[in-house]
Amino acid sequence: MAKFRMRMARNPKGRWILPNTARRHIQEALDAAQLPVRRKRGRPFVEAGPPLAPGHTTSCEFYDVDVTAPITTAAFARRLDPTLPPGFEIRWIRRLRPRARSLQAAASAFCYTVQCCVDAGRAVQFHQAATWPLARSKRGRQNTIDLKNNVSRIAVRPACVDFCIEVHAEGVPKPEEAVASIFGLEWAEAMLLPIERTAIFFIPDQTPDARLLEFA
Repeated sequence: MAKFRMRMARNPKGRWILPNTARRHIQEALDAAQLPVRRKRGRPFVEAGPPLAPGHTTSCEFYDVDVTAPITTAAFARRLDPTLPPGFEIRWIRRLRPRARSLQAAASAFCYTVQCCVDAGRAVQFHQAATWPLARSKRGRQNTIDLKNNVSRIAVRPACVDFCIEVHAEGVPKPEEAVASIFGLEWAEAMLLPIERTAIFFIPDQTPDARLLEFA
């Protein structure tokens, strides 16, 4: 039995699909394509990677499946592609090496591209600041985190911003929160910005695929 890793893209048609629904769509597509994958309680067993926040698009959404009969990754992709629902696209499918790390390995950072026109000087201010407090409210509790510990690789380009958010125990800000705080946007405005997740980093020695460490 081999393990295949599927890298999917989610375009705007699929941006509001919730993670559990997205996983179910992949299961239904595998069923419709009649692909030889391991099943659990009658359904294709699919291991999903870090979930995508509703409203976001991505070029890196990952799913693992166990393949139970000989088939090439190219043939697997050809059969699966026509059965995928609108909003999902196959970027690649690869056979994993034996004992490859699971997708449940802890993610250490996520990278995003946000479409917006902002003042590049605010990014300079952020880089030069010793701290950048962000007040947050979660489940009725107030806390403050330092964005300087979380946000890195900020690059302001025409009509968009690229950056990464690192995972820390004190909290992980949403990309909307980071953009609003750093560039002085209203929260309601930040919530409407088109956001794409472009890369995922995993903790050292737990990287499912070295190519995931590239900042795209």
